[in-house]
Amino acid sequence: MLVSKQQDEVARTMAGPPNGYFLVVPPGREEARVDLNQAVRCLLKSWKMLIGITLLGGVVAAVVAVQMRNVYRSQVLLAPVTQTASSAASSLGGQMGGLASLVGLNLGGGGEREQAIATLNSPGLAREFIAGERLLPVLFAERWDAAKQQWTAGSRQPTTEDGVRLFTSSVRTIVEDRRTGIITIRVDWYDPDMASRWANKFVALANEQLRDRAITTAEASIEYLKAELAKTDVVPVRQAIFKLMEGQINNAMLANVQRDYAFRIIDGAVASDKKSKVSPHRTLIAIGGAVAAGLITASWILWRRRSAWLSQETRTGG
Repeated sequence: MLVSKQQDEVARTMAGPPNGYFLVVPPGREEARVDLNQAVRCLLKSWKMLIGITLLGGVVAAVVAVQMRNVYRSQVLLAPVTQTASSAASSLGGQMGGLASLVGLNLGGGGEREQAIATLNSPGLAREFIAGERLLPVLFAERWDAAKQQWTAGSRQPTTEDGVRLFTSSVRTIVEDRRTGIITIRVDWYDPDMASRWANKFVALANEQLRDRAITTAEASIEYLKAELAKTDVVPVRQAIFKLMEGQINNAMLANVQRDYAFRIIDGAVASDKKSKVSPHRTLIAIGGAVAAGLITASWILWRRRSAWLSQETRTGG
């Protein structure tokens, strides 16, 4: 009798609504595996299209790569030069203390290396180089009519600033080794002879510009010291001015006789071999084109089948 009562109670409990807490279990790995299997099967069914378009993408990329012009690199290794005369003059100014300030002359020779490197990187030097070598028709050859020696009709004539931006961003690169102090100037261009010539001439122009600047500064300082010398009869001051003038004369002398005034060429640029191009990497371009075409095609195939899968899941769930 007791057993039958317990059975009746269990039956009533099971017949009623469920009680307690329930945990929703997310789809397991089996469902994800099924989706992945569906994707793989879908790609295998369209393998002819997938392989065909992948090969086509590789061929198109290879054709484009073949059309690209070879770029060659020439480089110059430089070492900044420390001018001994300027260092001596600076030391002299430090020993004299206020005498140099008394005549109003600044002998600070510090920061010469930083100034030289800043000049090498300056847009002004690139601007002067482009103007001196008449590089705009070369840099923008696609807009230049060589037969008529004028810019093609309908194209925008590039400015010097356009040339400076192109030259400093894509043609000339300056790399400084902080550990050794060696500076490398690289020039990348389609013509290896032209690249080597530009690299050497660019360094020569930098040395010339810094040398002219040093000569102008020294000559102006000498003229100023001569004027100050005529204003005073104090013997110590006159002696100090004579010594300062001697230092400026030495600076002018060094600037006039030293060809590599600010940068000494360790290894000049030479034209690279026709086989030694730096770009384009045609094999990598072809492989990249094939991979990109394959990925795009696979994505398109799966996207096209996505609606069918969703409708199938909806019918199954219903």
